[in-house]
Amino acid sequence: MKEILALNIAENHINDDNIIYSSRTQKSKGVRKRKMSIKEGAWMLFDMMKTTIQSRLNIFFEKNKKGKAISQQAFSELRDKFDHTVFSSLHAKLTKEEYSGKYNTGTWKNYHLFAIDGAEVQLPRTAKLRLEFGTRVVNKTCPCAGISILYDVITSG
Repeated sequence: MKEILALNIAENHINDDNIIYSSRTQKSKGVRKRKMSIKEGAWMLFDMMKTTIQSRLNIFFEKNKKGKAISQQAFSELRDKFDHTVFSSLHAKLTKEEYSGKYNTGTWKNYHLFAIDGAEVQLPRTAKLRLEFGTRVVNKTCPCAGISILYDVITSG
């Protein structure tokens, strides 16, 4: 799949009001007009710039809002108003399109060739996260989540 098509799919997905509405953690959250909307916050998280969040916010506001950027803490509070489903549903949509049979995805001896890697990430120390993810640290106070990536070795190369 061409990158421009993937970006169009991502743009349509994140700009879909139904997707954004369903991903809000509390349906009463994110309704008020703010300096940065939940939709704009999702775009900020989708952005792959390798810089600090505050630098990214400054750039975003300079280019799009023509005003003073919100703080990193305000962005964190905005981020708490929606969950991961906007991204997991986008991932599912892009994967379905990529492997729909419309594109040459490349094979090795007629097999798709994938590599996988993983790591553990320490999460904020809250009782809710300890209960959900468990702990793996000796003192049993720090919740950890496993993350992994599946990489299409032939197509992505």
